[in-house]
Amino acid sequence: MAFLEVEQLGMRYGASRVLRNVSFSVEEGELIAILGPSGCGKTTLLNAVSGIAYPSEGKITLSGRDITFLPPEKRRFGVVFQGYALFPNLTVKKNVAYGLGSWDARKRADRVREMLELVGLADVCYRYPSQLSVGQQQRVALARALAPEPHILLLDEPFSALDASIRQQLAEELRRLQHQIGITTIMVTHDQQEAMSMADRIVIMKDGRIAQTGTPLEIYEAPADRFVASFIGRMNFLSFSFMEGREYGIRGEDIVVAEATELMLSQPHTWTAQITDLCYMGAFVRMELLLQDYSTRLWAEMSASAAAKFKKGGIVAVHLPQDKWRSWNGD
Repeated sequence: MAFLEVEQLGMRYGASRVLRNVSFSVEEGELIAILGPSGCGKTTLLNAVSGIAYPSEGKITLSGRDITFLPPEKRRFGVVFQGYALFPNLTVKKNVAYGLGSWDARKRADRVREMLELVGLADVCYRYPSQLSVGQQQRVALARALAPEPHILLLDEPFSALDASIRQQLAEELRRLQHQIGITTIMVTHDQQEAMSMADRIVIMKDGRIAQTGTPLEIYEAPADRFVASFIGRMNFLSFSFMEGREYGIRGEDIVVAEATELMLSQPHTWTAQITDLCYMGAFVRMELLLQDYSTRLWAEMSASAAAKFKKGGIVAVHLPQDKWRSWNGD
């Protein structure tokens, strides 16, 4: 039995169905990312798990106990919202202590000190939220959510208000803390890189349903359909005349770009192409290619050093290794 089980969950708002037959499980100590585009139902799903909203159909169990309609205050879940929801009139220390009102004073003080040291904010405990950076506010919200020793930590787009560099830094810190504490965590995000780098498993949602569940590697290497393939990473979709009945795709890093020699062009699934664009992305270069039929465009990715010999407008050989093709039934 999994630690948390979500079974056939459905949610309606009037005549509108926001969630449809959503089922997944979470093991104790696992970090699950619920990933999908805006409007896919991921935040509604988190609200149902937290108890903020009750589902129309289905069941949620925690260690075998039905909590589907249990009020949020009785679930003992820690929640970090997008805006952090800190109390502006309370110091950092008092914000973290807010959910510990029933604790013994000595134990409460020890727990607050422990949480502030954990997130690296012990030296600003007497400041107010307005005196903190956005990154520090996020840490306070995390410390407050962890202080009551919750069964599960729920994160709703926890890094959405942060700049890219700070997002990456805090994401790494949060993953380290999650490993250190061993707390079961469910994180909602629309950022695929965030989900891929942090999660043990990913639940991808589309139109209120689960499109695929799996490890980051499973989802990247074997996407269930065209939607998942295009949502996770960058996929080139192939539509040559010899492909019938199924859809095929290939990742940019699996495309081989080389000088257009006779030997290279004699290989199967190899075409001449013109380089129509080169985008320097730091560690790698993304190359846009127009194949010889002048209708098929592909994006290839390679290291900056490997791409140095190629120029925009140049003619090259493009090899698509067949063992790197992904395929699925046509939508």
